[in-house]
Amino acid sequence: MAFDPQRRAHDLPADLAMALFRVSQAIGLLVRDVAGAHGLSPAQANALIFLRRGRPGVRNVTGVAQRLGITLATASGVIEALAAKGLVEKSRSAADGRVVSLALTPAGAQQAARLEAMLEPLRQILAGLAPDEQRQLQQLLARVIGGLVARGIIRPYLICWQCRFFRPFAHPDNPAGPHHCAFMDAPLPAEHTYFECPDAEPILEPLNSQ
Repeated sequence: MAFDPQRRAHDLPADLAMALFRVSQAIGLLVRDVAGAHGLSPAQANALIFLRRGRPGVRNVTGVAQRLGITLATASGVIEALAAKGLVEKSRSAADGRVVSLALTPAGAQQAARLEAMLEPLRQILAGLAPDEQRQLQQLLARVIGGLVARGIIRPYLICWQCRFFRPFAHPDNPAGPHHCAFMDAPLPAEHTYFECPDAEPILEPLNSQ
């Protein structure tokens, strides 16, 4: 219904849905163009970024499939292609030998870092908004994303500082793991608090990181 111009003329939510659709199309083009310039498909580019930013426990084929919204078979093909390019390496999980863990090679890490510039044009457009407009848009988009998560369309993939399971500085005497994850019931190294997690659940006011 949002694709119907007559409907959008008197249905503001439909018009907003179409606006978001156009933004998603633009993002898709940005990803395609930047990925292609590096000899990659969009799925391969997104997989590399996920393996750089996802928390260690989900860096496997299943994690890639869930993050990209593709089948396990397709995700496996993506990983095989990246491994053939020397960008990803596979190893058996230390926790469960049946699980194959994935990691970026040094070349893969460099490639992922370059790919992360793909959203810079959009960031520059958003930077042109006034600070109060940016904050208002952030809050509104968070509600839209929350609705999509509630309907099972996407997963949240938040960092620890945005998650209700996070307990900052719960272990002050443990420099290797000063924070705590209540979901996994385990200490967290400081650097792990900035990885994206599919099991995260949002809090109303994200904590201030230090």
